[in-house]
Amino acid sequence: MKQKIVVLVVVLLQALFVYSQAGGTDCNSLEPICTDVGISFTASSGDPDASTTNPGNNYGCLWSEPNPTWYYLEIANSGDIQMELNAASDIDFIIWGPFNSLAEAEANCGSYNNIVDCSYSITNNETPEIIGAVVGQVYVMLVTNYASVVQNITLTQSGGSGNTDCTIVNPPTSNCPEYASQSTSATETCGNQLYYLEVPNTACNGFVTFNIVGNYGSSFASEITWDVVSNTSGNIVASGGPGTDGGSINVVVGPLDPAVEGTIFNLTVYDSWGDGFNVELTLENNNFCTPVSVDLPWEISCDETGDIISSGTHTVMVYPQVPTQGSDVVSVVWNSGTCSWDVSANNDCDLLDLGTLFSISPDPSSLTPYCSNGTESFIVDYLGFSAGPNCCQSAGPLTPITYNSTVNTSSFVASNAYAGINNAAYAVVPANGVGGNAQSVVVDISGDGYCCPNCSASPEPYYVDIYIDGIQVLFQGPITNTSFSYSFN
Repeated sequence: MKQKIVVLVVVLLQALFVYSQAGGTDCNSLEPICTDVGISFTASSGDPDASTTNPGNNYGCLWSEPNPTWYYLEIANSGDIQMELNAASDIDFIIWGPFNSLAEAEANCGSYNNIVDCSYSITNNETPEIIGAVVGQVYVMLVTNYASVVQNITLTQSGGSGNTDCTIVNPPTSNCPEYASQSTSATETCGNQLYYLEVPNTACNGFVTFNIVGNYGSSFASEITWDVVSNTSGNIVASGGPGTDGGSINVVVGPLDPAVEGTIFNLTVYDSWGDGFNVELTLENNNFCTPVSVDLPWEISCDETGDIISSGTHTVMVYPQVPTQGSDVVSVVWNSGTCSWDVSANNDCDLLDLGTLFSISPDPSSLTPYCSNGTESFIVDYLGFSAGPNCCQSAGPLTPITYNSTVNTSSFVASNAYAGINNAAYAVVPANGVGGNAQSVVVDISGDGYCCPNCSASPEPYYVDIYIDGIQVLFQGPITNTSFSYSFN
């Protein structure tokens, strides 16, 4: 016979977000509980008692266990966990544990004996509790619908410094989990120059999605808030907090249109802070006249599971590096004994390459013999492989090009940035028209004399943004000095 106990319960109202998540039908198929967001499910009626479907467990205070629903809690932060279990009509519960893992908990189904908390009261508002939970431990919770009516049951955490692992309920998702099995990069490249091995993502729709995963810390979490701001629009695309002590953060942001919000976002936590993979590498070929074939094995694995998503081997023909001087490929030396110019190939080159990979002007064999201090100027032209890439063009200039440009106050234009109005100014450094196919650039930028006449601070903290061809390459701040200097490549 069910005992009736009258309990005075004071309920503090608060805004709650709960997951609609049906539990397992027996203790062999447990479903997880996230105490940060709670659960909500519709309990059925007419189902047999848990002691009938799963005999052997010690059901403690439960004289009957009709319409059972099974869950588990995996502890993410140590401490006590107080919960509230609510429904319209009478419900009951029991908690067993701890277990070392979910696998161990399910393997012991039918022999549960270590009861942590249990209630068979007549109330429809239960208060389950786990005292002294430890990170990594697993607890099993059985909720029964004693009233045997179809009703909604909710569970939320009401107190305690402990909580459960919510990534089990809402795991970080792979934004673009499918990749091609072959690289789309060129199968020919130039030795000792930058090369990009690219494997396209075949499941992206062009929109940006990412996860914010973390926690609020074990204390003073109520002081913590955060937001994610688009560098392009200044819009806040996600935010959260204040948090609860030990509470976790697991938020999916997006999908966002990169044409509107861009692809660079700043995460700021306040306490009173794609489209495929692309690998940059340099393939060496220290020859001057002989190509080499290189196999590039690659694989993409999932960070969460370690599973290999895609893999392959990309074969690249690496053409010789570009000579920096004529003697890299050939030497022309005066032979006073024969009164002629001797031509010899150097390094991996051969005289058979003369006329195809490189040329000499004037042709030493066409010169009239003379025997008194032969003097001649020869020009060696490296022609490269006619069927291969133009490595001379992509190599860029042989010596670094220096370009200096100065902008003054009159060159700056007022602009809106980060959701403000006329809170920024920008100036454009025009291209100088040289550099060709240079493979790298070193940028040195400095400024001085910053002032804000109408600001309360002197100077008011400010930020420096640098874009090259529309791509943000530097974001620094807040800066509190009147001058700044940065160098990067």
